[in-house]
Amino acid sequence: MERLTTEQRLTQEQLEAIRKRAEAATEGKWLPLYGFDGEASVVAPVKWHGVVASGMYDYDAEFISKSREDIPALLAEVEAQESQIQRLAQDWSAVVDERNSLLAEVERLRAELSIIQAITGSHTTWKHIDSALGGDSE
Repeated sequence: MERLTTEQRLTQEQLEAIRKRAEAATEGKWLPLYGFDGEASVVAPVKWHGVVASGMYDYDAEFISKSREDIPALLAEVEAQESQIQRLAQDWSAVVDERNSLLAEVERLRAELSIIQAITGSHTTWKHIDSALGGDSE
């Protein structure tokens, strides 16, 4: 599956318009109703009139009848995905901040090592530092 470009992605306004259309549609579970003549209809159990759409092929009736549940489910999934993206972006930001902090600490330690090397007049290694601190580097 190809990734959508920024221009192809739905805007918040488009998603809201889809949500409003879904909420305004006839309530209830829509069902395909197959006729003997090869035409199908989509019906909803409502008091005033139950036909949502008619005069179509069976596969269109199946698609339209499922859209009453599918579209709200897809909108909920988009919302959940957007929330997850926001959480991941925040987590990533924290990781980048921690990385930058660690890089700064490495630079600080390198500067200290340079000072130690200048004072001792030698190429002090981690083994020397560990030994000087009372550690066992072997």
